[in-house]
This record gives sequence, C-alpha cells and structure tokens, in this order.
Amino acid sequence: MIIDGVWSADLHGDHCLFMNIGEHHPEQQTSIEAYIYDTRGIDEGFFLKYLNTSPKASAYAPLFKKNGYATMCGLLDRYVREGILERVPNGFKRTAR
Repeated sequence: MIIDGVWSADLHGDHCLFMNIGEHHPEQQTSIEAYIYDTRGIDEGFFLKYLNTSPKASAYAPLFKKNGYATMCGLLDRYVREGILERVPNGFKRTAR
C-alpha cells in the first residue's frame, strides 16, 4: 500500500513496515517498523534498522556497526536502569515521568 506517494506500508502479522519511497525526499529508503497494537513500544531490532536506514540518524549508525544488536540492547537496558524506559513484552516503553 502506498501512502501519500512518499511512504509505503506493509502490514504483516502484528507489525507494519513503513518504507520511505520518495524519490527526492530527504528520508528516502528509511525503514520504520512498528507493532500495530501498541505503537509506543520500542523494539531494539526495529530501532536498529531505523538507525541504519535513516539519513538523519547516519551519525549514530557507526556506533552500532560492530555487534549492533547487542549494543542496542545494552543502550536500551541502560535507559531501563536509569528509569527512562521500562521493559514490556515486545521491547521497551518510555516510563511515565
């Protein structure tokens, strides 16, 4: 499904993958995947994919080049220890502060 000529949406299972297909859009090729039943959740793998595909996040991508998934999990677990995030069944959520 194409949304507004810039984003495509691919519903599959409990997820939806949004891909920026805008030929001249600054976020072209950016991939954002989300759980459709709770879009406030942060999945470490989905977030890592976003960092690796978004031109706006390109400065952060090298930090996750080696052991990217483990590094992402460590970062999000640190935010849990600091009380910024909490673990939920499908990843992480921002705490109500």
